[in-house]
Amino acid sequence: MKSNDELNAFIQELTQILNERYEKSYCKGYDDVTTIFNKGCSFAYYDVLDIIKQQLIVIGNDSNDFGSTVPTLKPGIYTYTEFVNDLGMGREIEFLYKNSKYSITNTPNGHVFSEYNSNFNTYQTIEELIKRTRIDNKNLKELWEEITIDCIF
Repeated sequence: MKSNDELNAFIQELTQILNERYEKSYCKGYDDVTTIFNKGCSFAYYDVLDIIKQQLIVIGNDSNDFGSTVPTLKPGIYTYTEFVNDLGMGREIEFLYKNSKYSITNTPNGHVFSEYNSNFNTYQTIEELIKRTRIDNKNLKELWEEITIDCIF
């Protein structure tokens, strides 16, 4: 059985390698097909790193002890249209805006928009959530360039 130090070193190295591959995969290809392929690779690396982060949390580790486990989705790799489509497919998304964390989740009562440890609003449809949600008196589309996606479930 490997020691905790060896396991920790393995996880740190694995996440570093995956982050490097994520960075390399994020580039525009020489044609549309290659660009789409690279974008798919970026999402795959992102998803694997997110799984590692979630499993570290489940077993009681602070994922920050292992370096940057989950990269930030780069501007341009995840569009506002994809964001809306993902919400429509039932995905849940956490994001950062001006040092505050927000989430959009699904519940039996509807779709919930909330600021962490603060107020929340529930909407019957994603369309209603998108239309009515405001931060700093702006809708999500107006804020899109200032939003950093933290997690996609």
